[in-house]
Amino acid sequence: MVKSKQIPEKCRRCALLGAAEARSRHPSCWDDRLCHSRRSYARNRDKINQKRA
Repeated sequence: MVKSKQIPEKCRRCALLGAAEARSRHPSCWDDRLCHSRRSYARNRDKINQKRA
């Protein structure tokens, strides 16, 4: 079985915020190429993993 990477705690907390609020709170680490999909995965990972199982 492949060991998955952990989502950083900062990204998990950021996923609970709206996109505009997350950008304003974390301007130094916000990356338009990564953050949208990472935040979406963090919010929906339980559903995704249930479908996969």
